[in-house]
Amino acid sequence: MSQHSTAPFDVRSENRDGMIIAFVSGEADVFNSEKLEAVLTPFIAKRPRRLILELSQLTMISSLAMGKLVAARKSMALHGGEVVLVSPIVMVHDALRRARLTDIFKMTASLDEALA
Repeated sequence: MSQHSTAPFDVRSENRDGMIIAFVSGEADVFNSEKLEAVLTPFIAKRPRRLILELSQLTMISSLAMGKLVAARKSMALHGGEVVLVSPIVMVHDALRRARLTDIFKMTASLDEALA
């Protein structure tokens, strides 16, 4: 039996001025996409004006995880909120670009820019 080995997936968060900042790290692969959804759902339920996903420590993202981001974006839009993606590494940014998600998400190079 083979074991799945990946960088530990983790999300830590903080609230700031009506916004939720989620620091996402590890691999958002097919094994962790449900975990990503489980973490994002309560954030969205709080109806923040902005959900900021800080991605500088995210080492990979699967298409399933990208789907969870799109669903989060749609849910946030229902109450006038937005999702902002911050500082993805080159490999993650390239995956988002290939999926054309860089066209629909607001993306910033820094957390300060996302908070502005």
